[in-house]
Amino acid sequence: MNTGISFIVIGKNEGWKISKCLDSIYSCIEKNRISNYEIIYVDSQSNDDSIERVKKYKEVKIYSIINKTNAAIARNIGAKESLKDVLFFIDGDMEIIAETVGILYNNKYGLLNNFTSGDFENQYYSKNGKFINRRLHYNLQENIYETTTGGLFLITRKLWNHIGGMKCHFRISEDWDLGLRMAFQDNRLYRVKEVLAFHHTESYNSKDRFWADVLKGDFLYYKALLYRSHIHNKYMYRLLIREVTLFSLLGFVFLAIYLKNPYYLCLYFFIILVKTFYKKNKIDANMVSLYFRYIVFDLGTLLAFFFFWPKVFDKLEYERIN
Repeated sequence: MNTGISFIVIGKNEGWKISKCLDSIYSCIEKNRISNYEIIYVDSQSNDDSIERVKKYKEVKIYSIINKTNAAIARNIGAKESLKDVLFFIDGDMEIIAETVGILYNNKYGLLNNFTSGDFENQYYSKNGKFINRRLHYNLQENIYETTTGGLFLITRKLWNHIGGMKCHFRISEDWDLGLRMAFQDNRLYRVKEVLAFHHTESYNSKDRFWADVLKGDFLYYKALLYRSHIHNKYMYRLLIREVTLFSLLGFVFLAIYLKNPYYLCLYFFIILVKTFYKKNKIDANMVSLYFRYIVFDLGTLLAFFFFWPKVFDKLEYERIN
């Protein structure tokens, strides 16, 4: 296996964002004088000009997924086709910052840590592409160890192969699953406080994004599979502590059934209302869509934990298109 770094970019319908992403990678290579590298782009059936934009960068190897698509599948394909001993996974709507990459990786010493990342700045846009605002995702004051990656992290090939890559049936939350499996084997992610990328995205809490997630059925995948798969993992319970509304729903459902009084469920909706008021100003979300988002995702998590069993698969179907 070649020493060096593989930049693995995944995307679907990224448009101008993929150009910014690739420009930032080349800038990073130049500023950090990275001598041994490759760039791979894995596309999840884009129907815009994303692939045509990537073709303008002659060195980039382009792969297109043929059948089922999700981020886990795309990253596994990128890793499978890569040749270097360090894998740098980047979502196609991210613009990496060369100075922070220089902290995490260099030609002489390789990776700062076998599994590492940094903070990133979310830059939110409306559905029609108008810039809205920006916000640090973690807003770290110091470097930390944690159990999730997001779509931006570096890992040694040896560690990636040891953990078996990503689980393809996780349509979302695949990064949480990877982080929890890694932590269970005492390989928690080392996240530096410096910003590693600008993330150009639609707000996670926008009304359009919420309804799109509902129609796609993503609310069934959101946390239920994660909790069920990691019921034995002590690191999962640190996540569960935050699930105040989910446990409230579970408790009030049992209370309503036991006392034969459905009005106890009103207490759950009141708690959701309080949470919505508390979160609204912190994340600049629409009040109504945020309120229903919490309810739908709590209900989806509770029902899916017991009744939703998606097919587990590892087959990768794709083709090289350049």
